[in-house]
Amino acid sequence: MIRKVLETLVLVLLLVACVRPSSTPTPPPTTLCIALLFPTENLSVGEMALAAQQGALLAIEQRNSAGGVLGLPIEAVSFDSKCTAEGGQQALSEAEGQNLTFIVGGLCASEAVAISEGIAPEKSVFLSLNAHPRVAVDDSGKYKPGVYVIPLPDMVQAQAMAHYAREQLHAQTAATLHDERSSSGANLTETFSQVFVEDGGEIVEATNYS
Repeated sequence: MIRKVLETLVLVLLLVACVRPSSTPTPPPTTLCIALLFPTENLSVGEMALAAQQGALLAIEQRNSAGGVLGLPIEAVSFDSKCTAEGGQQALSEAEGQNLTFIVGGLCASEAVAISEGIAPEKSVFLSLNAHPRVAVDDSGKYKPGVYVIPLPDMVQAQAMAHYAREQLHAQTAATLHDERSSSGANLTETFSQVFVEDGGEIVEATNYS
């Protein structure tokens, strides 16, 4: 089900990217190229990034088997975003240097935020795998044009976990453990703890690791 939704969303966004107006006439494309920005070389998230990359490639393969988009095959070009803001900016710059305007990736919060702030919305579309609040919304609270996220926001996930623990599992106490290098983990932990206590529970231990 999730894969089907992802395939449909990718198809819709590819169509959006294709129909954006251009100031100069260009010949019809023979291939639809997209950029995959994943931190595949990062030691802490490399395995997860490879799994996400392979999932994206599988979705592209299945779409191509079904005829591609508007009869055109999809081709993916991969870039290492390193799970850092600097890595995300560099990967985006390399993708744009190859005239790739449909960007998929942003597994880590730092790189996803950097990519979302660096794209040119008048010509690019960014589909983020990270739902950190700053990915889709700027500092003034306005949604960033051309930016879309796949997962539910961290806050919604953490709230659901806390409610489930209290209401379904009837847990009275809980302990949290998260990677101190992960801003997403910190956000999940903070929101979970707040909601769990508001629901009448008690956080007896809060620990992080690196």
